[in-house]
Amino acid sequence: NPFDDYLFLHLPAGAQAQLLDAYGNVLQEGQDDQTLETSAISRGLYFLHVRDQDQHKVIKLVKR
Repeated sequence: NPFDDYLFLHLPAGAQAQLLDAYGNVLQEGQDDQTLETSAISRGLYFLHVRDQDQHKVIKLVKR
């Protein structure tokens, strides 16, 4: 799951996502099918919080 300068989101309809750093700061937000441009953030560990009407998932990501 490493990513570079772009993070491609393919989410169910109505779902929302937040990209957070290790301190819990929201860096970017997205929804549905979207591409997040991440070239300005440093290499390291990040978390993608995905929420829809029924679920909440946290996905650990690494930027190269």
